[in-house]
Amino acid sequence: MASLLNVIHLVACWEKSPKPSVKILLSRKEKLNEQNQINHSASDIWANDNSTSMDKSNYTKAGEYRSTRRGMSWKYELYLAVNECINNSTSKEEFISNIEKLGYKVKWTDTRKYITFTTPNGKKCRNNKLYKADELTKEKIENRLQLNARYADKGELQQRMNNVLNAVALLLSPKSNNQRNSKNHKNYPLSKLEGDALIERIAELKKGRGIDWDNQHNNDYEQEW
Repeated sequence: MASLLNVIHLVACWEKSPKPSVKILLSRKEKLNEQNQINHSASDIWANDNSTSMDKSNYTKAGEYRSTRRGMSWKYELYLAVNECINNSTSKEEFISNIEKLGYKVKWTDTRKYITFTTPNGKKCRNNKLYKADELTKEKIENRLQLNARYADKGELQQRMNNVLNAVALLLSPKSNNQRNSKNHKNYPLSKLEGDALIERIAELKKGRGIDWDNQHNNDYEQEW
């Protein structure tokens, strides 16, 4: 998740500063990705699946992991949205408001043990079924929000959340409608923001060119910081 915050930071810097070369930006992002180890193992990502059937559990873990690796897991996309909004909110109400801006619905009541999220496509999932569910209990979410309220700069958090919303809006813009996998990145924009070569893709979009979301950049980039 730290890698996603780093990506959003790079997007914000892209908007405000003179434009360095794409190769330098990609080199920086590669280093950030390495530091934060964004390539999780299958056992790590889906360790919190609580299925009682071993065969069913293994099938679900493997299937969801493959989907995640393809950037097509709605559960992982939901996790990214939840975590990002926690990081950039200072209260329960602000958290709910922020995640609703990303198209999700939230049912969080004092009488229920779990929080229920509904995706933009109508799929429902409780917080105890998400990746890193042990970090997303009601109590721990509230603790994180309280720490933000106590120590974080609220203006900075709002700006970071705006950067997230702007980056998602950019991915959902009509300029990318002609791409083969436009449905993919429109359904999983935060997952795409974790992908490689984001800055190059944004640069292409800003120039009015189409974005090839399937293109893998395997060149050796300049090691500059």
